[in-house]
This record gives sequence, structure tokens and C-alpha cells, in this order.
Amino acid sequence: MSFKLIWAVLCQESSIDNSTNNISLFKVLEELNTDINMEELDKLKNDPNFDHAKPIFIPFNSQLVMLWKNESDDESKELPMKIFLKDPDGTVMQEINNVFKFQKGKDRLRLVLNINGFALTKSGYYTYSIMSKQHNTDFEEVFSIPIKVNINLKRNKE
Repeated sequence: MSFKLIWAVLCQESSIDNSTNNISLFKVLEELNTDINMEELDKLKNDPNFDHAKPIFIPFNSQLVMLWKNESDDESKELPMKIFLKDPDGTVMQEINNVFKFQKGKDRLRLVLNINGFALTKSGYYTYSIMSKQHNTDFEEVFSIPIKVNINLKRNKE
């Protein structure tokens, strides 16, 4: 099997036009700014059940939109894929594993993956690493999308 990733974009919203099947992407993400309240963070740190080694998840929804092309004559048209979100140190924060299928008679596959939440460890560049399995080999990275994350620590004004 030979699959080629034509493009991939991280955005907050997308819309597919029913009459043309064209997709519109909204709020394309290059940078994420988030405020964390110091008082709330202090409460978390003082909680005996809080695990300092684990990331903090923020409620942030996004979509990873991709267009793939099947360049083989294989009729199975199954695309095994893994997607990792890595923090600035390269630690995997989130992982998506799935096998996607091309429709019969179609050589292109458009995917819209909804991602709920974002795992934070610190400010810096996070990376979505898109991996696929080609020619019965192990998974290989075919594309990566960096997103700069700025964490702003805020204190309540008294």
C-alpha cells in the first residue's frame, strides 16, 4: 500500500459544503495562548491526589483536517494511522490510533478528526506527529504540525 498525505491543517472549526463537497477551514491554529489562574494551580498542587508528573488538560477543542491519496492498486484501501501530540520535550501527551478506509472507487480520503482537550506541561512548541504504515513496514512520520503554546500565569486581583 502506498498512501500520500497531500495536506494537513490544525484548526478550530471546519465546514463541508453539501452541494460542492468543498471544505472551509476556520481559525487555523499556529499559536495557543492560555491563562492559568495561580490560585487554582496552587489548589491543585496542594491536593494529595494531584500527580505532578502528569500534564494539565485544558478544555480546548480543535480539528485535525487531512487529505490523503491512495497511490496503489490495492483494493483494501485501509490506512493505518497514529497521531501523537508531543510536548516541547518530546514527551507524548496524547495518542490517536485508528485505521481509516477509503470509499470504494475513491482514491482520495479527507479526514476531520475532532480533538477534545489539550494536554499542557509548559510553554513552548508542541507538535502533532502524523504517522502511517506504508508497504507493510512499521509506522513512519509523514507530517508534523507545530503549535506554539504560551501559558500565562495570572493571580486574582485583591
